[in-house]
Amino acid sequence: MSATQMRTALLQNLSPYLNDVQAMQQINAFVVNMCAPAPCEYLVTEAQQRVEAAASRAMAGDHGKSNADFKSQVRSWYK
Repeated sequence: MSATQMRTALLQNLSPYLNDVQAMQQINAFVVNMCAPAPCEYLVTEAQQRVEAAASRAMAGDHGKSNADFKSQVRSWYK
């Protein structure tokens, strides 16, 4: 389906609601919500705690995956 066909179908589906103020407000709120940026996953204090924990692990020698394991994982994404 082309973009023009999708726009036409969308407008046809919305046409029954164009005279209903409450429905248009709900549709508008939905569209605005879809376009809003996603909220942050962590509060600043939580992010700081995660950074401090990661830094502590790194200083203790826990570096997570080896470079070879990481490269192998990335290669598997492209198979």
